[in-house]
Amino acid sequence: MTEFPRGIAYMQSDDSILICRNDVKIAHSNLTVKACNPLKKYLIRGGTSRKTEELMNTRFGYPFRVCVNKNSDCVVSDFANRTITVLDPKGRTRFCFKSSKDFPIRNRHSICCDPEGNIYIISKGKPNVCILESDGNIKNLFSCMDLGNESVFAAAFDSDGFLWTACLEGFIKIFKTV
Repeated sequence: MTEFPRGIAYMQSDDSILICRNDVKIAHSNLTVKACNPLKKYLIRGGTSRKTEELMNTRFGYPFRVCVNKNSDCVVSDFANRTITVLDPKGRTRFCFKSSKDFPIRNRHSICCDPEGNIYIISKGKPNVCILESDGNIKNLFSCMDLGNESVFAAAFDSDGFLWTACLEGFIKIFKTV
């Protein structure tokens, strides 16, 4: 079993937990790109029970972040392969977005989904925000000047549509999307 969990998300549709697990503690630029580390999906049994049942064991190079969109698709960032992969609730790949010259996925990045099901990738550089529609098409690429060259480690939308970002230097920045 892998030792180091790096991302975690809750799937309301089937009361399960997704965990990115890795056999290397620190992500670095010369990680192997072979699919050796799992995204595990555990079904929670009962409100207070700690029993889990493994439902999915999809492999990645270094699964780093995970979130769930309104369609119950799992969105996984793979640090080693510089990809964002979207899986349906059964673990089948719907699409994969790869780092490119138009939007390079940097070492430090984050992913989250808005209430409409769009996928936000926040990375360093210019542009530093990529919005994917739930089918994988690019909706928008832009530079958020308020993020500057920040490393965003975590991001989430609240129920009012505000985007919360946690940055390397300890800042929490909140944005209203338009």
